Amino acid sequence: MRSAPPLQGESLVGFLRRLASLNAFSHVAEFYLHIGQPYGRPMLENLPGLAETLGVDETSLCAIAPKIQPCDPALEWRFQRSQTDPVCPSCVAEGKPWQQHWRHSLVSACDVHKTVLLDQCPRCKATFSTNVGGLKSCECGLLFETMVAPHATEFETWIAQLIARAQQAQERVGTFGPWSEDAPSDFASFLFFLASSEQKSRSGKEGKTPLPVTIPDTRVFLAQAEPWLRSWPRGFQGKLAHRLSEGDPNASSAPARLGKWYQRLMRFSGDAYADIHNQLSAGIAEHFQGPYAGRSVEDRAWISATEAARVLNVRGERIVAAVASGKLEGHQAHSGQGHKHTMVPRAAVEGLKAERAGYLTAKSAMEMLGIGKTQFRILQDAGLVSRLPTSDLPPLVEGPFLSDDLLVLVDGIRGNQKAAGSSAETLRFSDLNLRRTTQKSKLIAVFKAIQTGAIQPVSASSEQPLGLFEFACEDIDARFTEASKPGLWTAHQVADLTGWKAEVVTHWCREGLLEACQENEGRQVRYLITPQALVAFQRTFIPLADLARSKQTSSRALRKQLAENGLKTCGEKLVGKTSRGALVRIAELF
Repeated sequence: MRSAPPLQGESLVGFLRRLASLNAFSHVAEFYLHIGQPYGRPMLENLPGLAETLGVDETSLCAIAPKIQPCDPALEWRFQRSQTDPVCPSCVAEGKPWQQHWRHSLVSACDVHKTVLLDQCPRCKATFSTNVGGLKSCECGLLFETMVAPHATEFETWIAQLIARAQQAQERVGTFGPWSEDAPSDFASFLFFLASSEQKSRSGKEGKTPLPVTIPDTRVFLAQAEPWLRSWPRGFQGKLAHRLSEGDPNASSAPARLGKWYQRLMRFSGDAYADIHNQLSAGIAEHFQGPYAGRSVEDRAWISATEAARVLNVRGERIVAAVASGKLEGHQAHSGQGHKHTMVPRAAVEGLKAERAGYLTAKSAMEMLGIGKTQFRILQDAGLVSRLPTSDLPPLVEGPFLSDDLLVLVDGIRGNQKAAGSSAETLRFSDLNLRRTTQKSKLIAVFKAIQTGAIQPVSASSEQPLGLFEFACEDIDARFTEASKPGLWTAHQVADLTGWKAEVVTHWCREGLLEACQENEGRQVRYLITPQALVAFQRTFIPLADLARSKQTSSRALRKQLAENGLKTCGEKLVGKTSRGALVRIAELF
């Protein structure tokens, strides 16, 4: 089989027509039978196999094949004609290849000759398709070059030139749209949007319009988009004003008035559509009167909840809820579609933005102080850092810590700095944690001493956060020693002294039967008991087990005997189906 490489701008179907003619096939359908596959999706999905069959380079074949997201808009698969294969008689007469953009469903004209493309034979009335005719004639034998094509409109020619992206300089036809040869790659989708929004589908909804099939269909379809782009930007402004006037009169915003048309338009973004959006804003500002008028934020006394949320860096739902609850000044209106439109004074939003800066979340406060989570929590327990109740917070403020209070704390500690002296061993404030001592009370005592100036930093630069302040280790250790509590016993120590179980002693402390003070030791809670508290406990209670042992009986028998005499035990700790640690009040035994 004779072969040849694809030509510049040639469509894949046109290339197959040319190979058919090169191999003496009058009609392309005969050539499809020869190579064993017709034009269609299966062929496009197996381009390597097709290239091997045709004896051409796979890369050059892929370059002219339709794609889902091509660089060349003429090759976009979505807009490829599936039922027709139009032709320009003048191009065929000049020996030019069948062009890629002829197969685009929104192209109805030749960008060079400015004539309408033909997709039907004037003699036999057959529709030109991918399987009909040859390179230079219809199946009936009528030569394409003898066919007469009518003149295309300026708008049709402009579209053909943009989609063709011809390399040669083309003269500008008419004054359509904001583009010449630098239209965006999704220009066809934008054009389809404008045209389809002007007509109703069978379901009565906009945007459900199918692609045009024949050249006459394309011409009618494109005519509906022309008023938007003709005499740019006057045509666009006129059509926009008409849409605004025809929209819901109860809508309080321009987007609501324009409905889904506005939403679909917003999908087209980027620098290529900047002029479109500028004209949209200008048109809304001129033709729409309402709370959401198209003026810049700086020129509006009232702004939308969405814009306010952007300024405050919060979710829009929170703005709406704050206005609805009366916590934030504003007013709300309801549209006929059930939408709630919230407007707030710009001055109030700016004031709230400044106020929010003075409140910190726990994370932000820790970062400001340069300390960790556990140390920050102990600072709160020591009273050095105050947490505001939620009811005292301004609207839309999450942080319960005042940055000014933290600055006062840090500046006060910095102001107590010692004069430069000996180079004794030092310790950073951030290292004063429960790894340094297991007793939280000792840390609290040290933190309070640092706040009052009883312990002074030896290094506290104005550029450093509190966590990097350094203190003399001897000062810290001295305060730890002073804060020690040698007269207190733990539950284990009491258990060693009395022979009771430590878990039972802890249970009595937890129940309030044995007086004790509670202290955090790392992540554990322990109880500390004074000798006086233990003596008072032993004067009031006697463990049932100890009483049974003194009477040489069992706890169960003694419990039964006490119950028969109307005496009840207390302080039991349930362990599975049994209990331990029962107490008897001594006063009830006599």
